Amino acid sequence: MEFKCQCKLDMKLETWKGKINHFVDHGGFYEMEVTGRGSSLKVLFGKTDYYHWICIPNYDIGCDMAEWSNHFWNYEKLLGLIGTIDAVTVTEALKTAQYLI
Repeated sequence: MEFKCQCKLDMKLETWKGKINHFVDHGGFYEMEVTGRGSSLKVLFGKTDYYHWICIPNYDIGCDMAEWSNHFWNYEKLLGLIGTIDAVTVTEALKTAQYLI
């Protein structure tokens, strides 16, 4: 499943395609492989009664998240952990994946 990514880098609007290449429902959490602009990331994500969460083993990180559709909050949360391009790609992948769950 493809999705569009875009952000401002060095005062220029950059646009690229992202893709969810592999998606698995593990019954309590989800796993997907996300690619975009040269990166390939394994992403595990889910929710509890109190919050949404994400783990990205490629970066050895995990954190809480907002609703999957909340681009601003999720982007800001990931930005400090994985960098601009991958933060945008993962955030857009989460927005897209909400339609698979």
